[in-house]
Amino acid sequence: MFASVRVFAVSLAVLGVASACAGPQEQAKPTGEAMVAAADPYAVEAGLEMLRAGGTAIDAAIAVELTLGLVEPDSSGIGGGGFLIHYTGASEKIDAYDGREWAPAGATPDMFMVDGKPLPFELAQASGRSIGTPALIPMLKLAHEQHGRLPWAKLFEPAIRLAEDGFTVGPRVSRSLAENKALFEQDPEARSIYLDAAGNPWPLGHKLKNPAYATTLRAIATDGPKALTSGPIADAIVSAAQRAPRAGTLTVADLQAYQPRRLDPLCGAYRVYQVCTMPSPS
Repeated sequence: MFASVRVFAVSLAVLGVASACAGPQEQAKPTGEAMVAAADPYAVEAGLEMLRAGGTAIDAAIAVELTLGLVEPDSSGIGGGGFLIHYTGASEKIDAYDGREWAPAGATPDMFMVDGKPLPFELAQASGRSIGTPALIPMLKLAHEQHGRLPWAKLFEPAIRLAEDGFTVGPRVSRSLAENKALFEQDPEARSIYLDAAGNPWPLGHKLKNPAYATTLRAIATDGPKALTSGPIADAIVSAAQRAPRAGTLTVADLQAYQPRRLDPLCGAYRVYQVCTMPSPS
């Protein structure tokens, strides 16, 4: 996963519940239908699969995100963090979830300085110093415990299936692979997934498989967030973060200390609407 610390953005709309921002003169009416919106058709289908199985909006959103981590790894990933807002139509309650990464305990104010000057962004980003505690999976697990209906492991089925069977490289992924070729060349694991034997990025239309991602998802489906805080996956995360050059300070203790948070949303009035969004640190 070559952009594991970036925030995921998943849009999931479930029709059939009253809108949280509906004005007093217009009331939304239930339709009994649902809609999933995401950045990639594969992710949309994963969300719809969960809804068709009787899942909730949270079930669908988790399946969407796990799939995005496979088909859009440059902007979304299970090794990073994110925010999530959930609206319950029956009670009109809004829950905000903070799943942003924590800096390692060993982080220092000058960790991105070299000889008194800031490290160039590209070098700072592509280093262990920019890696925080993986927070997305703990946040999704907390949201699922409070609002999910389907078994946790079932939410992983679409992404696992797609990782093993392969997905077709589209225009966006093709461009991203080409743009990040130099980064892949520096990492043996990334190179084995995203470049061919000759060192070229996989072209448009190629069926890309990622069995390693499927293996990781199976572990998380079975053990939950603990799969990322102890055992071989946790050790691999720490090893990668502490790899030279520009090694970071992330430790297994940092991974185990992380806790996601459920927060009250930040709300304010705008004309006849009550607008709610994520509070700090978003």
